[in-house]
Amino acid sequence: MCGDCTYEQYLRGTLRIPNYHINFQVHGAQIVTYDTDSTAIQDLALGDCVRLCAAFSAIPTLQAAIKAGKPLKLLGKPLYYEPLGAAVDKESSLNPNSFVAKVSSIITQMHQDGTLTRLSKKWYGTDLTTSATTG
Repeated sequence: MCGDCTYEQYLRGTLRIPNYHINFQVHGAQIVTYDTDSTAIQDLALGDCVRLCAAFSAIPTLQAAIKAGKPLKLLGKPLYYEPLGAAVDKESSLNPNSFVAKVSSIITQMHQDGTLTRLSKKWYGTDLTTSATTG
């Protein structure tokens, strides 16, 4: 799993998402961090606990690896859902407020008219735009 990301925070029991209760179900795991979860999946695919016995990642990432022929298996339901958003460069010399407002407006409109749901189903095979998605 990626280091210093929500996956690691979840496994350490320190993940906090505003207005969202997290039921920590994994305790005492031996944590190995990677630059990305995709790199961890590569090591997991070596099999037989050669480097890893399990990896923590998003369902679409794991499903893509399986579809690409990696000998992996998804276990159980997602442990938590995290809201995602568009990123903006906070170090930019330009004031990002109008840009953020415009992007937020576009995303809201895409939610309302169903565009995000259609794109999610097209590219991921399921609607990832709601927390009710179980993969």
